[in-house]
Amino acid sequence: SAEDHIDHEVELVIRLGEDLGPVEMCVGNDTTNRTRQTLAKKKGWPWLEGKGFAGSGVLGTWTAWDPRPVEICLSVNGEVRQQASTELMVHSVESILGHLKGWYELSPGDLVWTGTPKGVGAMHEGDVVECWMKNSEGETVSVLNAKCVV
Repeated sequence: SAEDHIDHEVELVIRLGEDLGPVEMCVGNDTTNRTRQTLAKKKGWPWLEGKGFAGSGVLGTWTAWDPRPVEICLSVNGEVRQQASTELMVHSVESILGHLKGWYELSPGDLVWTGTPKGVGAMHEGDVVECWMKNSEGETVSVLNAKCVV
């Protein structure tokens, strides 16, 4: 609803191949409904309602996996709010995948969201949110343009 507090969270997203390793990557906006998340936490419930709602988890265009660092960026109404290299990630893609394989049965085609850099902030109804990813040569390789619908 319009009263809900929705945050943007730009992330590198990985698609797994037959060998359960990365085959493709894109930029994504892993939005969080903080209002629903807070209510669920207060009740001791899982945060699912804060993460899995209509219009959340939006993906950009896919490109072939490249293990070299990429830069992920997000702007709201033309103002850059998040911009960072994957070199700064707390956990590498390999580390994330190793952890997930120890806990879950992964399948080819699964998507892995890798975490967001600093700069998470609110989005409002009608905001124009743009996400992009640049490769190590500075070329834009994944793009996501969307309007915020609350």
